[in-house]
Amino acid sequence: MEALNRRLREEQAQRERELLEEKGTAAAELTSQLQASQAENARLAAALEEKGSLVRELTRTVSALKVIIIIRDTMLEEAGTVVEELKRAVAEAQERGKAAMA
Repeated sequence: MEALNRRLREEQAQRERELLEEKGTAAAELTSQLQASQAENARLAAALEEKGSLVRELTRTVSALKVIIIIRDTMLEEAGTVVEELKRAVAEAQERGKAAMA
């Protein structure tokens, strides 16, 4: 009976060792997967940061282009006004020239 109990305890101890070994292996695998996930997350974070930098740079460029467009539109408007004034001045000069010749 004593021998049977000892054998049962040894078998139980062996099963517990095997379970501990399996858990250790599983823990090592999970740790490896976690480290791989962390490395991938770090890579993705760096890529996102780079994309964020590009977006900020593009935003600054777009803002600068908007200012340039506003300046261009203002200059075109002013040029149109000058052209109209010149047309009026030419027409007036032509009228004065006609009046002087008459």
